[in-house]
Amino acid sequence: MDKKNQLVEDFEKKVSLTDTEAMEPEAAASSSSSSKSSNTLLLLRRFLETQQRRAQAYAKLK
Repeated sequence: MDKKNQLVEDFEKKVSLTDTEAMEPEAAASSSSSSKSSNTLLLLRRFLETQQRRAQAYAKLK
């Protein structure tokens, strides 16, 4: 069980989302581009949260 918890923790360290506006100043210049980026970022964060919950639940089953 320890090994599976370690895998989940490693996954969380490897997979991280950052705000693209902070990394790309050009994206902040356009409001429509900025809102699309924000929406995409929110969707990706929700998806990542779901995948993390799935991984944790699967690890508990094993």
